[in-house]
Amino acid sequence: MWAANKVITPKEKLAERKKWCGLRKFKGDRTQQGYCLSNSGTAEVKISNMTKDRCLPKTKQGKTCRIRLRPEDVYHCTRTCGRPNDNDKDKLKKIKKGENKLECNDAGVHIGNRVYSLVDSLEAIEKYDEDVKKRKEKEKKEKAKKARALAKAEAAAKKAREEEARLKEEQDAATKKARETALAKEEKRVEDAKMKCVQDMKKELKDKIGKINKDILTHGTNKYGTIHDLFHENWSDLFSHEGVKLVEDKLRMLNGLNHEVSDKLDECYEKISDTKNFGEEADKKFEEAFNEYKEQIEKMYVDIVKVKMELFKQDQELYDIYTPMDLKNGIPFAQIGDDVPTKCRKKKLCDDKRKKTIQEKKNLSKTPEFCIGSVVQGGIYPKSSFDYTGVVIGNAIEKGVTDRYLKESGMRGMSKYPGPLYPVVYHSPYYNNGSWPFYGLMYGVHKPVKGKTEEFKTWYYKMIKRHGDTKIGKYPENTLKAMIKGVITQKGKKNLGKNPQLVPKPFIRYIPCKQTKAAEAAYNKSKEVGKGKCVGSPLACKKPAAQKHSGICMSYRGCKWEGNLTPKKKRGGRRKRKRTRRKKKKKRRCTKKKR
Repeated sequence: MWAANKVITPKEKLAERKKWCGLRKFKGDRTQQGYCLSNSGTAEVKISNMTKDRCLPKTKQGKTCRIRLRPEDVYHCTRTCGRPNDNDKDKLKKIKKGENKLECNDAGVHIGNRVYSLVDSLEAIEKYDEDVKKRKEKEKKEKAKKARALAKAEAAAKKAREEEARLKEEQDAATKKARETALAKEEKRVEDAKMKCVQDMKKELKDKIGKINKDILTHGTNKYGTIHDLFHENWSDLFSHEGVKLVEDKLRMLNGLNHEVSDKLDECYEKISDTKNFGEEADKKFEEAFNEYKEQIEKMYVDIVKVKMELFKQDQELYDIYTPMDLKNGIPFAQIGDDVPTKCRKKKLCDDKRKKTIQEKKNLSKTPEFCIGSVVQGGIYPKSSFDYTGVVIGNAIEKGVTDRYLKESGMRGMSKYPGPLYPVVYHSPYYNNGSWPFYGLMYGVHKPVKGKTEEFKTWYYKMIKRHGDTKIGKYPENTLKAMIKGVITQKGKKNLGKNPQLVPKPFIRYIPCKQTKAAEAAYNKSKEVGKGKCVGSPLACKKPAAQKHSGICMSYRGCKWEGNLTPKKKRGGRRKRKRTRRKKKKKRRCTKKKR
């Protein structure tokens, strides 16, 4: 017997047939007689919708169970086992001939505690089924009767309890008035204690979150409203992986704060009463108080993720390994209407540490000489007729640059200054009368003389002022728009034409603006000559003299100076003689003596 709609293979059919009909050659072996000839009158079948109600008690094993053979099962045995017919295939006929054959007169059906012949089994099974039905109905009635009796007993018990409660209530009525005053006092004490616990919890929560907020959002002596403001107001100090880690370490102080404060509230509530449990109420009160700060805390975590994304974007802009061809064809250019920074990027010190970082991240063959913000001089890639002065707005580029620029001489201005290209904005008085800066890649880059540097800075700050970028510390958006439009103007004349500048987006953030006095002072302080330290394993490196002077430090074997070199002091030499006006000697009068 199989489940309905299940596809049975011929092999499975033959195996099942063997279980039911058995084989004649094993006539002496009772275990090989088959279910049809078994003395027990049972068969092991798969559990299905047809057989699940026929399973005998305690016979289920996995997906099978044993059932009692009914008359229709035995009749099927007498019709098929050992009886080949003309429609059967040869293989099936051969199998049927080897099966045990059950004759109708020999067939017996187990019903109840007796075995009936196949003919008598039909009447017996009907009677048996009727008896089973009656027995089940009787059991059902007895069960219902017991349920009614139980319900009646419970009702009686309930009535007795109610009566007992009523009597008790009457007995307690006399003492109720005396207890009411004490109970009211106790309730007031409990409520006052609860209120104090909640107030203490709120104060502690406010103080702790306020302190953590202050620690997180304070930089130097200033406190900021959000993490976004904290980083963007202190871009040069905090906007780095180290700065993000510092703030994240402070954010971790919020982890477990809710458990710490709520546990104290639970302890406070537990002390109120030894008999009552206020745990659920304490949880609700704490949740109400904590929800006031939940949104603020979540916003902090969201803001720090945004800062990380901005930092990742900035790292891409700073350290992606571009080629001149990428910047010409692959990188999108700035357009009117694009998002631009709101604040000016503070100038950072171009020290050895920063140069080494640029070399490692941009995979440069040599340490670059200049950084973003450096004023430089050189020709414009691929070839220019003049040298220009400009300011670096992107890190050095070596990939895709030929040795003609990196190592060899031959290009104008390259004989003394081979090296990488630098993205710059530069002053070009020959083409646009200094209306706005040009953008380009500069080759043969070197440090201009001081006069050229000051001349460029003077022009640049006057130029951005003409475009309306007068607010100190604000990004020169109008100057960028003028570069993108490229309208060439000259005083007293109409527009001379257009020469729009294609500035790659990664570099627009670093177009310089007028720094605030505080930013200039901070930069100048970081640029102090001789600021550094002497490092190394020898004990001589720890000497005070070595820590104060780079020359003394490096004179010891194994010692290295980190930072800016200490200037050389003038020592010895011929002292300059003070000039004094000489007194004129009086002329002596010569007189001839009289003879």
